[in-house]
Amino acid sequence: MGRSSGGQVCLSRIEVFGAYLMPSGAWARGIVFMAAAIWVALAFILGVPVDKLWLKYVGVIAALVVLLLLAFDVFAWRWLPEWIVKRPNIRGTWRAELRSNWLKDDGQPLVSECFIVIHQTYTTMCVEVLFPGSDSTSTSADIVKGGGRPSLWYTYRSEAHAPNRDGNPPHRGAVSLFVETSPRRSLAGDYWTERGTTGRIQTSGHSKKIAGSFMSAQSLDYAS
Repeated sequence: MGRSSGGQVCLSRIEVFGAYLMPSGAWARGIVFMAAAIWVALAFILGVPVDKLWLKYVGVIAALVVLLLLAFDVFAWRWLPEWIVKRPNIRGTWRAELRSNWLKDDGQPLVSECFIVIHQTYTTMCVEVLFPGSDSTSTSADIVKGGGRPSLWYTYRSEAHAPNRDGNPPHRGAVSLFVETSPRRSLAGDYWTERGTTGRIQTSGHSKKIAGSFMSAQSLDYAS
């Protein structure tokens, strides 16, 4: 990450019995087809004639199915235990400290305050890391489990603000953050950049609110 880093990542997926499905046009059409098939099957089982009025409600059923899936995707999944949804809820703003092997002008390694902002639904996740002089955009991300402990992996592209670009050109890198759940929830891990710098990131507090800038993140209240 060098002087600054972060990422915004968006990855869509749904886990069904251990398999991950990527929502797409075909996926959406499949939902509509299944709703129609179920509706027609119920009509035959109940002995109800399948006329135009009956078929008209197929669209209603399909719309309800989509709305229920969207409700689950956006917020309802957070109410279920993690052992059911298989995804930790890490949404919000995390106060963090970055320690880099990049050396400042005085020859000391860089230590910087930063804020990790995570926009999360069940099927998508976007991550930003806010510094006072840079913006970042991630290119990929995923939550994976290794040894039973979940971790957030993502790649990113970082670009400094115009007044801070001298000596800090855009760069790419990768981040791996373990999601600790006990005794308190926190994120901790390492990063690497194409410039040859590496470092460590450790969070020290979490807010459920989503910060839109470094200054707004500084003004939030954080639970340790």
